[in-house]
Amino acid sequence: MKDIRWRDFLLALVLSPVLVLPVVVVVYVVLFAMIGLDASAYQYWQAVTIMVTSTAEAFILIRFYRGVDEVIEHGWAWLVVVAAIPAIVLVLYATNTLSAELAWYLVAELYAYVAAVFLLVVLTVFLNARNTEAHSPERPRVDIERDRGQWMLRR
Repeated sequence: MKDIRWRDFLLALVLSPVLVLPVVVVVYVVLFAMIGLDASAYQYWQAVTIMVTSTAEAFILIRFYRGVDEVIEHGWAWLVVVAAIPAIVLVLYATNTLSAELAWYLVAELYAYVAAVFLLVVLTVFLNARNTEAHSPERPRVDIERDRGQWMLRR
């Protein structure tokens, strides 16, 4: 992660909403326009849709990643964040700082933000690996040997 260029991060910052928003719009059209559900009855649909879409797209990018290092250097940190969110909200609920509805809303929104950041990080690493691979000064050994063989044939 330390070798990521700002250009890759800014491109991922622009591309991540482009990847997520069409799915959110399709879910909205299907649930509320076609099926006719009441939007006020399903208040967490957007957070859940962003959460599922961001996580799925990030795992798809991880599947296609062809870099030399791991995509996520400190994978345990993501698990800690995912486990810490309900633990902190549960403590706030147990101390009567939050109501049950507000606690549920907070967990859903925080998970949506964590999933969006996860997609952003994975997309940045993916774009950086693609750019680094495309602009690598080292040529594969096969290309060098092929060029040498052609040079030998020209003599």
